[in-house]
Parts: sequence; structure tokens; C-alpha cells
Amino acid sequence: MSTSVFTWPPSVIHHHKVMGSPMPYADACCLMKPIDSKLEAGVLHPTEGGNATPKADTRERMALREEVRRFCETSSIKGVPRVISSDGFSLKTFWSLAVIGLFGVAGFQAYQLVTSFLMYPVVTSFYEKPFHPMSFIPRIPIMTICNQNPIVSQPPRGVPSLKDYYQTVNELLACNDDCSPDEIERRRSALRSLTSENAYFQNIGLNAAQSMGITNETLFAHCEIIAFAAVEEVRVPCADLVRVEQHFLKYFFNCYDIVVLSDALPSGSIILGVEVVLNFANPGSTRLTSGARIFLSEQGALSAALMPVQGTIIPAGNDVCVNLHPTLREREKAPYGDCTNYSGSTFVSQYHCFDKCFDDHIKRDCNCVEPSTPVLSTDDEAEYCLKLQASTDRLIDIVLCREGSLNKRLATCLDECLLPCEETQGNIGVHMSTWPSMNQLPAFYESFIQNKSFESSYLDVKKAIDVAASTNAKESFVQLDNALRRVRDNFVRMTIKLTDHRVFLLKDIKKIHLSELGSQLGGALNLWSGVTIIVVLELAELVYRLMRRMSVLEKPATAATSTQHCATCKCTDYPLDNHAQA
Repeated sequence: MSTSVFTWPPSVIHHHKVMGSPMPYADACCLMKPIDSKLEAGVLHPTEGGNATPKADTRERMALREEVRRFCETSSIKGVPRVISSDGFSLKTFWSLAVIGLFGVAGFQAYQLVTSFLMYPVVTSFYEKPFHPMSFIPRIPIMTICNQNPIVSQPPRGVPSLKDYYQTVNELLACNDDCSPDEIERRRSALRSLTSENAYFQNIGLNAAQSMGITNETLFAHCEIIAFAAVEEVRVPCADLVRVEQHFLKYFFNCYDIVVLSDALPSGSIILGVEVVLNFANPGSTRLTSGARIFLSEQGALSAALMPVQGTIIPAGNDVCVNLHPTLREREKAPYGDCTNYSGSTFVSQYHCFDKCFDDHIKRDCNCVEPSTPVLSTDDEAEYCLKLQASTDRLIDIVLCREGSLNKRLATCLDECLLPCEETQGNIGVHMSTWPSMNQLPAFYESFIQNKSFESSYLDVKKAIDVAASTNAKESFVQLDNALRRVRDNFVRMTIKLTDHRVFLLKDIKKIHLSELGSQLGGALNLWSGVTIIVVLELAELVYRLMRRMSVLEKPATAATSTQHCATCKCTDYPLDNHAQA
């Protein structure tokens, strides 16, 4: 669109300078009329008095077009100025396609980078944490020790034996000839749940089960703390260096937490481990295996909800060395990971949370109670889910409801009970050998049985040792061999020891930080399209200039005055022709 520029004729300017009179405004109005008629199509519109003024929306579009063109001509974005300045159609097309392609590649890379960042990936790094005297020093975790075979064949008076209980369950769930296939399957499923240590406990009650479990006096035959003082290893009797806590677990009856009190040692001493000799005196046991089930954790029995799955079996008749390699585990919180801090929670660990979650869902779904971990004394009067009832149909319904709730709520409890954000994991290595040997039997008796509260239970061992010492008869060797078998069936020596005081850290680290995302985005955009932070400033300048232009167009004070004056005057008031002739 062409633009007409109006200038006063020299004769008019000279005339008014000579006469000393101001230039008449009407002259401008009349001389502008030919220009108005030329600009009238699409740009100007007629108004009262025959004059013309620009349309408001047209002026805004013209201002926007001018500022955008100026921005494109001076922009630092690669290729955009060449699109404007190219002369031929071919060059304009070439640079237009190039700019579109480069912007597409840059946008695609930016999309990939942002999408990858929003996935919040992490990498797990494993390295040795630098040792410092005031930093973390590995300690022996709490050892939860349970009897692998807690149920005796001869229970206290008034308490049914495990054999009698199983017989009662089989008679109760026996199916007649008229049972349908579905009913047979229901009874088989209920029988699997009711023939377990947990079901046996729920039927005999807490008091009876505690009386059958191992006691503190008979369990610990020997206990020593292995410490490092100066440059040598020393062994100190446990005495006041450990605290023993009794708990009751529904799968193992009486269990004990051994808490090593590291602060009780003299200054400068470091605890390396603990050695215990355990006596699982359980005549007439009901299982084929005997020994201990141990669980190493920072919370003890409160973390033993899944102990039948997580615990470590220590067979009797062995000398077991458990080498402990402590590792600090640090996880990222949401959105980079799923973890929580149990320090300020009602649950002490993830296992404790699992146990409570399942118990709550079973109580709501089946209207019965599952024993907690550890079992509380107030739970003994509860309506347990696996307790036998007079109505067989109701018993089967409750047992199957419990089993279904456990399976159905597994995903829910996994979502509710997250991994801890920080914990100390103990990677263990177990080494064992048969213990004691026949040659060690006399020394074993003097060290771990003699003068103990349970010595009366092993008088046959003492007699066999005395007979073997006094005679070489063949019968004495038979008695000694039987005594050795008796000892190996009930005793185990276990040493839990830190391999060293190096601490390894297993830590989740953000794979892409926000600063890295910004750097990668800037590199991709600058490489393919030249978009830098300067472009942001240029866009800010464009917005500023447009706002200023629009504000001027909204208040055209001078134009309004001239329009009003031209609308009320006539071109014949001033002899413009005379001025032209002059």
C-alpha cells in the first residue's frame, strides 16, 4: 500500500512569512482532500463535512504488522531475517521451509527432554562413605531370635497337643459323600489355613502358648561381646552390655530381642560383634528341623511381621558365623520415588505397616481379628479368625474370607506401606560347621551346661561323659554318641560379627536436575534455531513497543482536533489559488 506525504507549497509558506500571519488550518484540510480520496479505499472512511479518518482496527493492524516485521528483520533467530530480506520467491520459499524444519527439530528435541525429565528418573549409586570419627559408625542391629520348632509334643495340662488339634480340625471339616465338588474345594482351602502354627496358637490362647515357648533362663547358655580396644580384640561377658526383651510372635511363640548397648563400653572401644550359645531344649518336637530363626533389623520384633519369609534359619548342632556388611540405603521421595519416613509415623517399619494394614482389612471384611505382631496381651480375648467354632459353615466362611482378604488387599497394602527413605541394610554372609565334636563334648558340658538352670535336663550327657572317662567299654562309646546327638539337637553357637567399619552407601540420585534440563534445552534450541535468552528479551521489547503504539492510537488528541476543525470549515474561505499563483 502506497503512502502519500503532504507538504506545503513554497509560495504558501513565503506568503505567510511575509504577511506575518499564521498558516490557516483550513488550508491543510483542503489540501489533504485529494490525498484522502486516494486513501479512501479500505484505509479511510468518509465522515461528516467530507473529511476522512483512519479506522481504529485498521490502524491497530497496521501497527502490529509494522512491529512484527521489524522484529523479524532484526531477530537473532536463525533464518527468520533471511525470510524477510530475500528478494526472489525461490529464496523466500527455501528459507521459509528451512526455518520451519529447524523449528520442528528443535521442538521435537525439547519435547523429548521435557518428557524425560517429567518421568523423574533416578540412578542408584554405590560407593564407600568416607569415615569420620563423628560420622555414622556401624552398629550391631537388633537380633530377634525365635525357636524354629516352638510346639512341644507334650503341652501343659489342659492344652491340646498339636496332634490332637489337627485331628479335631480334620474331623470338623470331614466331608460326607453328598458333598459337591465346590464344597470339597472349600473345605480343602479351609483345612490348609487351619493346620498351621498360627491357627494352633489362636485356638489355645496366649497364656498357654507362652508357657510352651522357650524361656529366657533356658535359652541363653552363653553370651559374649566381641570388642575392639586399642589394637587388639577382646571378649567381654554380656552382663550389662546387652538388653534382652521378650516378645510373642504368632508363628514362633516366645521370641527374644538382643539389643547391644554400644554406649556401655569404655571410651575408645568399638563393638565388633556378639557371640551366643543358644539352648533350644525341646524334647519330642513336632518338626523335622530344629534350631533358631533370626531376624536382623533396626526395630527388632516390630519388624518381624514377615519373619517366616525374611528370617534366616540357623540349624541346631552347628557353629554359625554371620558376617554382617552394613549398607546405608537412601531413597528419593516423590515424584522421583516412593518412600516415606517411619521415624514420625505410627509404624516403626514397612513390615509393621504391612501387618497392621492386613489386620485392619481383615477386621473390616470378615468381622474377626488377626493376631498382631508382636501379639499383645489384650488380644487374647479377641475373636480370632482361625478359632474353631461349632458351626462348620460359618467357620469355613470366615476362614475363606480371611484368605481372600489377604490376597485382595495385597496391592492396597503395598501402596500404603512404602519403603523407608533411609535405612541400614545388613548384607549377611553365613558360614557354618558341625559343632561340637565328640572330643569337645566334655569341655562343652563344663562351659555351657554345668551350673546352669537347665543342667537337670542333661544329666544323661554328664553320665555318658563320666562313663567314657572311666572305662573304654564299647557301651560307653554308644552312650557318648547318644549324648553328642542330644547336644547337637538342642544347641547352636552363633557369632554375628561386623566384617569391618567401612560404611557403604547405596543412594538414589536424580538423573536429570532442573539446571541440567535448562542447559540441555538451551543447547538444543540454540543449535537448531538460534533461540537463546536474547530472543526472550526481543519478544519483551516487541510487546513493549506494541503496548506503547496501542496506547497512542487509543488517544489521538491532535487528530481529533484537526478532524473537528476541518469538519466546520470551507475550502472557499481561503484563496488558495492566489497563494498558488504567488
